[in-house]
Amino acid sequence: MDALTRQLANFVTQTNFNDLPRNVVHETKRILLDSIGCAIGATLMKRGKICAEFAKALGGPPESTILGVPGKVSSVNAAFANGELINTLDYDALYGTHLPPYIIPAPLALAEAISASGKDLIVSVALGLEIARRLQMATPPPYAPIKTGPEKGKVVFAPVSGHGTAGFGAAVGAGKILNLTPEKMANAMGIAGYTAPPSVFRKWTDTVPCRMTKYGPPGFTAEVGVKSALLARMGYYGDTDIFDGEFGYWRFTGYQEWNKEVVVKDLGSTWKCLEVSYKKYPCGH
Repeated sequence: MDALTRQLANFVTQTNFNDLPRNVVHETKRILLDSIGCAIGATLMKRGKICAEFAKALGGPPESTILGVPGKVSSVNAAFANGELINTLDYDALYGTHLPPYIIPAPLALAEAISASGKDLIVSVALGLEIARRLQMATPPPYAPIKTGPEKGKVVFAPVSGHGTAGFGAAVGAGKILNLTPEKMANAMGIAGYTAPPSVFRKWTDTVPCRMTKYGPPGFTAEVGVKSALLARMGYYGDTDIFDGEFGYWRFTGYQEWNKEVVVKDLGSTWKCLEVSYKKYPCGH
């Protein structure tokens, strides 16, 4: 197991609700409420209706709720539908990019499926967002202004950027709900890293008109989070060296840069999941 995976898996499995600062608990509750509201509003939209109907058609054991829709489906299918619903209006909270719809549906669906407590859900969501945000910071931002030279201020779009690292957060949040051991948490992360959708933000910026897939459909990532955690719990092995070596995660997913030192800097003392902004209007800041 590489050092980064081990450190993240140990941190997640050893952190409990009472370890969370008050402001982290407060903000996590806000993000949950905001996301639920976004999802319910999206049940009136075409994309939301399609995804909810699709999840209901797939069905499965009645474990988890599709937000704003009667009845229950499997935790995997609920995570898919809720990820799409939270993002449909483009009203969901931002961490530079749209992390909540990619991450929250996975622990939310499993929490309902196993009757976890509210505290369990809060710590799972907080840790999922924290890990995803930290891994995201290790890669280039989707767009950034040039800081010096004659083109100072010009916005540069990274060739590969977006929500690829969100899959790790979804797996972490789901794995925390299931109370995975450090070894199985590492395996869940390794599975998610191989199976989460790619970072397509740059392609999306050049695509007109905007499709329902947008900058990468979050339902698929949320679904991967649930599957990764469940498979790891059953003993399925993932690549626990996923961040290591010349051909580690950042390389095989096409990122141009990888600064893994920022992932663990002040881990547990500075909470990146607090770096959130809420939209006043849909489709804009």
